[in-house]
Amino acid sequence: MTKYLLFFFFLFCINYSGCGQASLNDSAAFNAKVSIGGSLNGGNFQRLGLTNNADFNLNTRNRRFGLQSHTQYNFTKVFNVVSENDLLTRTLFYSKLEKRWYAIFIFWYETNKLRQLHPLLQAGPSLEYVWLLQQDNMGGLSLGVTYEHKHFDGFIFNESNYDGNQNINTTRLLARLHGRNKIGISKITFVYDLYYMPSLQYTNNYRIHAESSLDVPVSKHLNLHAGMNYNYESVVITGVKPNDFFTEYGISINF
Repeated sequence: MTKYLLFFFFLFCINYSGCGQASLNDSAAFNAKVSIGGSLNGGNFQRLGLTNNADFNLNTRNRRFGLQSHTQYNFTKVFNVVSENDLLTRTLFYSKLEKRWYAIFIFWYETNKLRQLHPLLQAGPSLEYVWLLQQDNMGGLSLGVTYEHKHFDGFIFNESNYDGNQNINTTRLLARLHGRNKIGISKITFVYDLYYMPSLQYTNNYRIHAESSLDVPVSKHLNLHAGMNYNYESVVITGVKPNDFFTEYGISINF
């Protein structure tokens, strides 16, 4: 009975938004957004899946400095066997240089059970230009250099030049395109965040990460919600697929 109560609780995607979706040009001193979603299957196929997201944006009083953070946690258990217990957290420290220019330092931490990655650590500076700056629309383009450390549970890879090493270190170029758009008079909100990260040392080593979400307002506080997450790693443990893709659907409630 307890499992089915959990199912009805996590069936919905509940979204708390203090000041709207966080972005670098927000005027509010603090923004926060938390979503919780999940599913439960019983009977012949027993599965419990949970997806949790948290975002917040913090600005100084003069709006010259700030912090933006995104955290995602996924947990899946199938027939009492944990197949997914993954954490991704991405934090950006930024300083506003001019109206459309920002200096950014990014910190990225990630674990992934299926890719046998425990953990990924990435950090470095970048420079961002806000190419679209309107009341309901924002777009930014970043370019930077980061240092990345990965520790794998195995040591045989799809690219043989990495065989025998559980730790892979590299310097990456980081290119980011992101934005937020409100569409039409109904104010449908579309958010996207794309990363392309090739190694500056090895041509066969690169990463692609993409996130997007769509919220369709039904009433003042109720929205239909859909989200997508895509990740591609060119260097993986032998037997592991290089790409991961998942979608989420539900209802969001704004307070």
